[in-house]
Amino acid sequence: MKDRIFTNWHLRRWIGLILGLVLIAQGIFYQEAVAGILAMLFLVQAIGNVGCFGAQGCVPANYPPQVSNAEAPEDVSFTEIK
Repeated sequence: MKDRIFTNWHLRRWIGLILGLVLIAQGIFYQEAVAGILAMLFLVQAIGNVGCFGAQGCVPANYPPQVSNAEAPEDVSFTEIK
């Protein structure tokens, strides 16, 4: 978990961290619960490198990879059974 927090900081994570900090300051200053909840969402995603701030973006981890045309099977022959 320590490696996940302290490594692989890219622009998307920095933006999420800054946005979360700004929202939490706004939530405290204006006493808005919605801003606080959004801030926690952004902070957890940015610090934990999960969700849309993770390495794969918004793609689910178990999403099947795309098959290129080079790997597509060639003509398939079928035999009709009566």
